[in-house]
Amino acid sequence: MSDEILHALAKVDGLRVTGRTSSFSFKGSGVGASEIGRKLNVQNVLEGSLQRDGDRVRITAELIDARNGFHLWSQTYPDPPPLRISEQLDGFVY
Repeated sequence: MSDEILHALAKVDGLRVTGRTSSFSFKGSGVGASEIGRKLNVQNVLEGSLQRDGDRVRITAELIDARNGFHLWSQTYPDPPPLRISEQLDGFVY
């Protein structure tokens, strides 16, 4: 699921998405968004989780300002199509 979201975000015009190898190196590491932002030289970090319940899936996504650690946006998607997340982030491209 992470790959699909990464690829969908990479298609958003004006959004710069760090490569898979770099961004996935932090997966499960417990490193905070501010430190990830410094190491990847990015302003924002997208964090998320996926929870399964039988055939159903719920995705929670959070956009974090890496400079100060504050949430810019957060949304939970019960049974979402993955591209909906990229549509929601369009307003944060600058």
